[in-house]
Amino acid sequence: MPRPMGSAADSAVFALWRLSALLRHPRLHWKYVRRMKRIPGVAVPRLYSERMLWRKLFDRNPDFVTFSDKLACKRWIAERLPDLPIPRVLWQGERPEDIPPHLIRPGVAIKANHGSTFNLLIRDAPPPRERVVETARRWLATDWGRRRGEWCYAPVPRRLFVEELIAPTADDPPRRAAARHQGACRRRAGQPCGGAGR
Repeated sequence: MPRPMGSAADSAVFALWRLSALLRHPRLHWKYVRRMKRIPGVAVPRLYSERMLWRKLFDRNPDFVTFSDKLACKRWIAERLPDLPIPRVLWQGERPEDIPPHLIRPGVAIKANHGSTFNLLIRDAPPPRERVVETARRWLATDWGRRRGEWCYAPVPRRLFVEELIAPTADDPPRRAAARHQGACRRRAGQPCGGAGR
């Protein structure tokens, strides 16, 4: 006869799972507790924040590497949403000193490929070139995956790129979004992006 869920044995198994996750990833747990003011239930995640933490700890879906790689993600979206305007890449490389001076101008974004928040948006007066180079060096020296405990950033190549800024028009929403859900590409409003199994 199967034992009922919620038995003492189940509780013990989940407690061991939580302890194991805590011992293996103490930094991520501490960040979660500090921010959310509670201990996460990673054995059986119920809250959105717990599910995101569970993904960081245990989900090794290789697609996460593509979605963490800004340049690879642009290619992925372009293949599935060819009608969606995607900022054009004007330059890419590995050395901050190689960023063309004429591209440090209004209307561009300078980014690093391998982490979040590595973005310098130039809308008006451009910053001095020395500051751009110094900022880009700092980005390249940062191991985002290790710093944030997000494994999917580790394999992403550390590259810099400059892309155009796309300004929204009066009849255009300021942001467009696409998401991958259960193997399908979805637009923000829920319409399929096209192409079965994507």
